[in-house]
Amino acid sequence: MELWGATPCPIYKAALSYDRFICIKQFIRFDNGNTRQQRVINSKTAAIDDIWQMLQHNLAAAYTPHEALTVDEQLFPYRGRTLFTQYIPSKPAKYGLKVWWLCDSQNYYPAKGMIYSRKLPNQQREINQGQNVVQDLVEKYLDAGRTIYADNFFTTLGLAPILMRRKTAYVDTVRYNKTFIPQDFKKNPKRTINSTLFGFNEGDIALCSYVPKKNKVVNVLSTMHFTCRVDEQTENRKRYAILDYNANKCGVDTMDQMLGIYRCKGATQRWPLAMFYNMLLNNHITSYPRIRCQGITKTDGRQCIVVCG
Repeated sequence: MELWGATPCPIYKAALSYDRFICIKQFIRFDNGNTRQQRVINSKTAAIDDIWQMLQHNLAAAYTPHEALTVDEQLFPYRGRTLFTQYIPSKPAKYGLKVWWLCDSQNYYPAKGMIYSRKLPNQQREINQGQNVVQDLVEKYLDAGRTIYADNFFTTLGLAPILMRRKTAYVDTVRYNKTFIPQDFKKNPKRTINSTLFGFNEGDIALCSYVPKKNKVVNVLSTMHFTCRVDEQTENRKRYAILDYNANKCGVDTMDQMLGIYRCKGATQRWPLAMFYNMLLNNHITSYPRIRCQGITKTDGRQCIVVCG
């Protein structure tokens, strides 16, 4: 209501009246309700699939990312009724809609997203879900010498050679209970603080095990770091694989933080509209001019994202 008051910029009044805005907000839909029941059988997100695909197409067409990409999850806050609401206690919101994103590590541009809707009633439990998510998200950006950064949810030993065959490096953390982790690389109170162990698999996959504090270990798998050098200028003596991972891992987290600053969502009990607000936020943070990426950026971004085609 304040946007249509006397003091703000009159552009809102010029665009449409307040009553018209309320009417659109009340009746806005994103698909054909007559065929939704049939489509829900194969897709729990059928109510927003059409416009979500439009967003994905425009995100990919408007910008070519840098060489470093981040894969991670976003939990969009929402406590309404859905068939796929997620509870993640480590997140600030705890309840919401989970989206897997592929983001540019340098300017946090969302290149591609996948809504997590859980398995359908007639589907088998998915095996190696994290690996499958990474492969689906990065398919368009393979064979170009890029590097993918991900956390330990997406880590499998089989994913690294798959990406290497497509001229793509892979750097990620590894849970210490993975079966391919050597026993010496796991938690051990006898290991010295700031010490590091290195391992190599057939010469093309490196594993770095670092002890930041007592009885804690950080394992980083990499297909681009094969040196045992450390950063001698710092007290904790971290290896370059860990420093590189720390510098590029937060693409999705920073995008999510920016979404919290530039807010445009309103109260609603309909999850498609709540997800549409999230899409508008992603549209908003990607609409500012961006630094050109060594001549491969297709547009400066100001005119690039049009959600509805």
